[in-house]
Amino acid sequence: MSRCAVDSLPFPIGMQEPLICVDNNDMVVCQVNKERAHRVESARLHRAFSLLIFDASGERMLVQKRAQSKRLFPGVWANACCSHPHFRHSELDPECGVFLAAERKAEQELGVSRDAVEGMHKVARIRYRAACDEEFEEWELDHILVLQVDNLVTNPNPEEVEEVKWVTVEELQAMRPSRKQKLFGGECISPWLEAMCKLEDGLFAWWESIRAGGIPEESTDIHVAQQ
Repeated sequence: MSRCAVDSLPFPIGMQEPLICVDNNDMVVCQVNKERAHRVESARLHRAFSLLIFDASGERMLVQKRAQSKRLFPGVWANACCSHPHFRHSELDPECGVFLAAERKAEQELGVSRDAVEGMHKVARIRYRAACDEEFEEWELDHILVLQVDNLVTNPNPEEVEEVKWVTVEELQAMRPSRKQKLFGGECISPWLEAMCKLEDGLFAWWESIRAGGIPEESTDIHVAQQ
């Protein structure tokens, strides 16, 4: 991705963030605030991104444990950084928007500079829906970005992230929810990360490509996650 222009307007935070409501084909429909987009009674499909960060060897991937104060899926493990582009000129851009949002949130959540996450590549888009509780849910069209870095130093924001760690393929597989955990309400990893794991030619195929020294090819399809 080439460097994109960042607009200078301040970013709102919290449940009033202006998100991008889209249709099933990822076409922009309207603006929707974060709370409305995630409340069960008013939920709207909206654009999101998930950034996967791998180390220089390609053997390990960075994961974060979401802060307990998060309204949706607190305390679960997710990929390195995941959030939403805002309904604003720069992040609405169909080419640059999700990359700019990922740079912004990596800085906010992980404490890394925008320069540290240059070189991201988009590999897929996944549409999924998952209930958090009786009040809130996720319903996202998620743009999946990958990045390989050397010696990334993080300084996680405790309001966003409880813990970060690097995991191998085997360690991530062990974190995935078992049938027993699902039956009794256990949640080890986020539903969007699980959707990537379940996707044919998804996370584990991308990971294998990176381990082999390549860059995963971007799929132009919009994949619908298994329930």
